Amino acid sequence: MISRPVEATPNHDDAARLKALQSLMLSQAIEADFQAELHRFAGLAAAAFKMPLAMVSALEERTFRVLGSHGIPVSSLPAEDSFCRTAVLNNAPLLIPDTLADEHWSGNPNVLGDAGIRFYAGVPLRADQGIAVGTLCLLDTESRPDFSEGSMALLQQWAEMIGRELHQRVRRNALLIERELFAEGPLAVVLWDPEKRHLTFQSENLAAAIGPAALAALKPGVAFEQIIHPADRHEFRAVMRSHIDHPERRVELSYRLAQTGRSDHWIRQVSWGEKRVEGNDPQIRGYLLDETRQKQLESRVTAARERLMLAVESAQLGTFDQDLTTSERVLNPRAAEIIGFRTEEMDTHFDFWTSRVHPEDLADVDAQIRRNQQLGLKAGLQTLEYRIRHRAGHYVWVQSCFRVTKITPTGEHLRVVGTLMDITNRKREELMRNRQRGLLDVLNSAQSSFLLTRNMHEACNSLFQPLLKITDSRFGFIGIVGHDPDGRQYIDLPATSDLSWNDRTREMYAEMAGGRRSMRFYDLDNLFGHVVTSGQVVCTNEPGSHPASKGLPPGHPTIDSFLGIPISFNGHVTGMIGLANAPEGYDADLAAALQPLSVALAALIHARELEVERQKTAEELERLATTDELTGLCNRRHFLEQARAALARAERDKLPLGLALLDLDHFKQINDRYGHAGGDAVLRHFSALAATKLRGTDVLARIGGEEFAVLMHNTDAEGAALVLERLRSAIEQSVLEFEGHELSVHVSVGWVLVGSPPERIEELLASADAALYRAKSEGRNRVISAQA
Repeated sequence: MISRPVEATPNHDDAARLKALQSLMLSQAIEADFQAELHRFAGLAAAAFKMPLAMVSALEERTFRVLGSHGIPVSSLPAEDSFCRTAVLNNAPLLIPDTLADEHWSGNPNVLGDAGIRFYAGVPLRADQGIAVGTLCLLDTESRPDFSEGSMALLQQWAEMIGRELHQRVRRNALLIERELFAEGPLAVVLWDPEKRHLTFQSENLAAAIGPAALAALKPGVAFEQIIHPADRHEFRAVMRSHIDHPERRVELSYRLAQTGRSDHWIRQVSWGEKRVEGNDPQIRGYLLDETRQKQLESRVTAARERLMLAVESAQLGTFDQDLTTSERVLNPRAAEIIGFRTEEMDTHFDFWTSRVHPEDLADVDAQIRRNQQLGLKAGLQTLEYRIRHRAGHYVWVQSCFRVTKITPTGEHLRVVGTLMDITNRKREELMRNRQRGLLDVLNSAQSSFLLTRNMHEACNSLFQPLLKITDSRFGFIGIVGHDPDGRQYIDLPATSDLSWNDRTREMYAEMAGGRRSMRFYDLDNLFGHVVTSGQVVCTNEPGSHPASKGLPPGHPTIDSFLGIPISFNGHVTGMIGLANAPEGYDADLAAALQPLSVALAALIHARELEVERQKTAEELERLATTDELTGLCNRRHFLEQARAALARAERDKLPLGLALLDLDHFKQINDRYGHAGGDAVLRHFSALAATKLRGTDVLARIGGEEFAVLMHNTDAEGAALVLERLRSAIEQSVLEFEGHELSVHVSVGWVLVGSPPERIEELLASADAALYRAKSEGRNRVISAQA
């Protein structure tokens, strides 16, 4: 336990602490019901320890944010000179039974000032890795020498209980956001109890993945494996057990559900163990996807392959016979059909075949040929998979099985025979599985980034490059739809490839890459904009011939293929994903595979819109709470808050401070003669003119009907008198035109300079008010000092 105040040193990692605050979601607004709970905790702590004051707080950059309190009616406190700062930076409990008797604290402003704190006991609130982020503290204006070590230990238990509540809140909020993200997509999210293997959480769309019948069978407490096909349960149990021993490992598993119809229902599962959080039992998290259709396709491909192999054995399908001395290659009708030809149309020279092999696969084909030349008959049956160009221009995948069958006594190869099988469908499905796996990681990354930072641009950028890689796209962008104040629609690009083609677009891209702004485009009358305006997927491998195409600006990189997917929420397009120039083009399967990403981005965009709206509402409420509606000046409450803070700074830094009260002379006569509209006009006129005569550091406020106040920072008696006389004179010489009348107004001023020792703000106001009364009594339209 410590009691000495501390200064920030390199050992106090502010960055780690602020990051820990983010991880606990304490760097953003706290829900009202949770804050009420923290207020209740503080009240219970105060009652339990018989203290008048208790507080739960979090240390931000320069202030303590009050999360919950009892007897402390403020939302934040300065961190400097605070007792709690010492407890946080030392990450240790702090007990001061009598602050006046403690040599380290007896001179503290919180002890000698208005607060008059004589007792303090505080213990740190900790995030992960034991990082202290705030405190639970008790305070009293009387010393408490009877507060024992046992009481401190009990207070520590209270702090640990609050810490568990903070972690539980993070978990609840994360589950709520995850629930929103996946509610409309094909991926279902579940949590398992690792021992009993029943569900502790399921997303609303679980029925879409496992079917209504299986969902109905999952009654509370029923182990999940009961809905799995008996033949597949053993593997499921093994995976669940592995998560207990190795929770960090992600495991993919496919299994059938217990049969409810004539065909199997297949589920693809990706799962891992979640690390234990203090106060929480470990859990297993999983994503479930219905892969019945994919399994059916795989089954059909397997059956087709078996039939093909049977045909190959009888030399009926996909065969070739190559004479190595002449390079003549003879194919049967099926082998020629694979690449779109009839046998009589094909050039029989081997070079014709190799000229159509995909450039990226040609080296593998050449290497296999050389290997056969080296090994001859010893090479045995060889298998090679590669792409070859179809007559129509696209590439198909083929699997070639071949062997050398004739060789001369001197080792020269004379003949190779083999089979060809079209495996394009299998390769396409392998690609789709890899894409689905990659998209799961991308979705998880984007979700984690957004939950941590609440920054949509960072979330988009975290998934952008992986998205290009998954889709094999050279260019792309993620766009968010917005409207400017004039109602014009635009696309904002938080993440995009460098497609700059002139000085203007290069400058825009440089500013976006530097984080200064995002790229914004208003012209939606083109292929890209058509995705937003129509709300439809655009998939074309001939962009120039698409009806929505308007060509490209001079110098723009060529677009050979384009896939545009709208991002929609509740029927409204809120953004789009644009991809271009995949070597193999785009198809409807890829568009369908990207729909879960579109749904997740729509949820993130909507969540961000709600956050922005909440911030705007909070800012407007803050403005209304601190501003006089008629004049736009500070209101009385906000002025008093600033005055108290200024008084504390003046005392601490030994700087002069002046306070003045101003009252418009004969204002009632103006109201009686010209009505409230005239009175309001005079008040606005005075406020605007007075603001121009004060210094930038001075604070002007309306604190009553025709009564105003001025706070003058770092001002001695001579300077204060000069400023106030200049203001009075300007008001006296001004004339207000109102409905054909010329109105003039005078002002009486009473002011006071903070003395030594400084008075309380109430005493300063009383002194200034007495001086103002003298100014009124001595004829009005004058400036009187309380010290005169």
